[in-house]
Amino acid sequence: MRPVTRAKVLGLVTLLVLGAMGFEARASESLLVYYPTTLPVKSRQDVLKTESGGADVTVFAKFRDFADQVKAVSPAMVIAPSNFGTSNPDYKPVLRFFESNSGKFKYLVLALSQALKDVKMARLGLVEETEREILRDFIDGVIGSNVKAFKTVSKPEDLFPLLVFKSVDMILVSPSNYERLQKQFSSKVFKILESKPVDGITVFSRTGKDAASIAGGLEKLSAAALKDLGFSKIEKLGGGQ
Repeated sequence: MRPVTRAKVLGLVTLLVLGAMGFEARASESLLVYYPTTLPVKSRQDVLKTESGGADVTVFAKFRDFADQVKAVSPAMVIAPSNFGTSNPDYKPVLRFFESNSGKFKYLVLALSQALKDVKMARLGLVEETEREILRDFIDGVIGSNVKAFKTVSKPEDLFPLLVFKSVDMILVSPSNYERLQKQFSSKVFKILESKPVDGITVFSRTGKDAASIAGGLEKLSAAALKDLGFSKIEKLGGGQ
């Protein structure tokens, strides 16, 4: 066995340091994206890669994959539902997307029967878009009441089957997703209630990381790009970086 020379050791250490520096640089320029929508992942990722200031962009179809990657790489910037900041205090909201010219929207609570009146005794289906430990608080905050039980799915397309197969009594869905899902499912549903106004999909910047180039690219998204992402407008938030 050949002896390990000092030069080889120094070379290995140098490679490890350079690799770590490269990883940090990629994390500093990365944009991770998750929001529940029926719009294809690839088309959204293509738009953001083209118009986000040269950032390394990854769009996720599932919240859990997104959340795990955020913890793993601490990206400079994320696009996520507005409640992301509750579980991630190191990230501050800097930009907000608008749907139908509003920075807020109201979730719809839908059921197969108009007879459903007491939501406290009902089972709710919803897309997983926040950490499980705060999910009940999220439900209570959105619809103003807790529920008997809830069942999460990974994507909006799975909500209607929950109703049809009676796995839940009602579902929580955004107006934009409901509009698109109506074209895919023929089942008649009834609006039981609307949620309190909720802030729209938000861009968050990690404290201590320079995300100015990414934010600048997002601020300049064209009307066509915004439409492909499911939005009508993007606006800078007061106090943002």
